[in-house]
Amino acid sequence: MRKQIAKLTGCLVLGVALAALGAVVNAGPLAAPWIGFVLAAIMIAAGAAVCAEAASFAGVASYFLAVGVATVWITNFPAAGDLLAMPGSWQSRLWPLTAAVAATWPAWVVPRQRQNSSSTRDASGAGTAVKLSDEHSDGLSNSHGAA
Repeated sequence: MRKQIAKLTGCLVLGVALAALGAVVNAGPLAAPWIGFVLAAIMIAAGAAVCAEAASFAGVASYFLAVGVATVWITNFPAAGDLLAMPGSWQSRLWPLTAAVAATWPAWVVPRQRQNSSSTRDASGAGTAVKLSDEHSDGLSNSHGAA
């Protein structure tokens, strides 16, 4: 139970940290503002993938909550009145939605991958060898002891 609470707390902290960093990075350089926007979205999505692997759906949910609250707070109430993006620009309008979508994509991708790979795992989590049938062994000796 403590381990799960620690993982969820880690996802919350990671979400707040990456949301703050994403709010700064998404403005990007003046010559090509889309670069910062894409990098910030990738960064948020990578954090979500980490939380999905560490704590499953509950981790993604806590990460999503942290990213959402921190993004809305930072974009609406920036520290010391600093502007992170030009008011009314496409970045300032689109960033909260993009951060929310980027924070939830592992909820659809990672569980499917884990579910597909679970058939080759035993109870301890270690991988098991796949045995070839006799017709697919191509003349190699069988692993079940037949000579």
